[in-house]
Amino acid sequence: MNGLITDHIIHAAQQLLKQNHPHILGLQNSIIQRTNAFDVQRNLDFVQCLNISEYHWITVSAVSSIPDPSMYMIA
Repeated sequence: MNGLITDHIIHAAQQLLKQNHPHILGLQNSIIQRTNAFDVQRNLDFVQCLNISEYHWITVSAVSSIPDPSMYMIA
């Protein structure tokens, strides 16, 4: 590995976030993106990392309020 962020690393990070912040939806395995099989999150707080090209990632979110002020999202 040459220090690039892969889907395996993103998935592991999202699982840690999900364990620590179960009230936030999304955080689905990014491999699902290839098949357009994400669960749609409507009118709910969610965060999701998306692969936009090979090793380039973005984070999308719709979080109206964060009950845990220790949570920070870095995109």
